[in-house]
Amino acid sequence: MIKLPLTFVLVDRAPKTPGDATRKEIGGRIREQRVFLGLTQAEVAEPLQVTKAAVSDWERGVSLPRQHLQVALAEKLNMSWSVLFRPSVGVS
Repeated sequence: MIKLPLTFVLVDRAPKTPGDATRKEIGGRIREQRVFLGLTQAEVAEPLQVTKAAVSDWERGVSLPRQHLQVALAEKLNMSWSVLFRPSVGVS
């Protein structure tokens, strides 16, 4: 009987955290409403005094707006804060 060396392959199967899903879903809402209103990322960014790259990060779920910007962002997008930043259904 020939014994072969054991080989281990590491596969990243870590589940996504609820926070990741929530950020992406909130980002999707931000983008969807911005596009619906016909606004550019720059037009959203200017009154909030952030860069359009920051808006892009929010839309892609890379990050969320800081707390002090969330109400102003919701107002700019003609949405209530509770609708824009609501948690995902089924996320604990």
